[in-house]
Amino acid sequence: MSNRDARTLRARDDVARVAESAGIDPKDIPDGKNPQQSKAWWAGLDDEKRQFYLAAYPDRIGALDGLPAPARDEANRSALDLRLNDYALREGSLGYHDRYNHRNLTTLKERLEKTDSGSPDKRMYLLGFGTEKDGRAVVVLGNPDTARHTAVLVPGTDNQLDNYGGQLNRIDKPQNAAANSTAPGEGVSVISWMDYDAPEIDGSVTTQGRARAGADDLRDFTHGLRAAHEGERGHLTVIGHSYGSAATGTTAARASTTRVASLPV
Repeated sequence: MSNRDARTLRARDDVARVAESAGIDPKDIPDGKNPQQSKAWWAGLDDEKRQFYLAAYPDRIGALDGLPAPARDEANRSALDLRLNDYALREGSLGYHDRYNHRNLTTLKERLEKTDSGSPDKRMYLLGFGTEKDGRAVVVLGNPDTARHTAVLVPGTDNQLDNYGGQLNRIDKPQNAAANSTAPGEGVSVISWMDYDAPEIDGSVTTQGRARAGADDLRDFTHGLRAAHEGERGHLTVIGHSYGSAATGTTAARASTTRVASLPV
């Protein structure tokens, strides 16, 4: 264990203890099932308590639909750093799956950081990530809280964490195209939503199982975007590519206020 990693772990434990002494109770964090409830809870906290929750429980705060994108990004990046530090501590004993995740999450972190010093409309926010199965990630280009137009792209077959860079390349193109056709000052935000277990090219691609399994999460995510949006209601469109069209179609039946489009393979 390096001195830096040891300091990181001690700092995390210290923050949790200080947060507890300041009256921060993890039991007060919403369960995430109601984005409006999560929004109201966050709005009712002062800045000091928000910072305690972000520092002590980043994984739980980052997962709450309905919270502002910058807050979720801060929480998820902290959670990502903790995950990468954990892999670094166990580097010599990592199995195949952990090595896969360590490599791909490191690449994701580097990609996010490249946008931090650029134009605000080209800044990426990390709204979620996970290492279950083939991995998952939700990244948005431009702030959806303030954008007048937001698109959610749902990828299809054979998309996973090790080729997620291709998804990040794709969200830049529709943002540029939409920005060229909107009125001056109207922001455009595009999201790569890979938060479901996209099927491989096998029997699962011919069934609705994976689509149904991810539909509630996609519905809650879009409701969270609505809840977190500032000012006048914006335009929200969900676009499914390949098998992603099955996921968006299933979700559309449960979120009738969202526009849905599908793209062929």
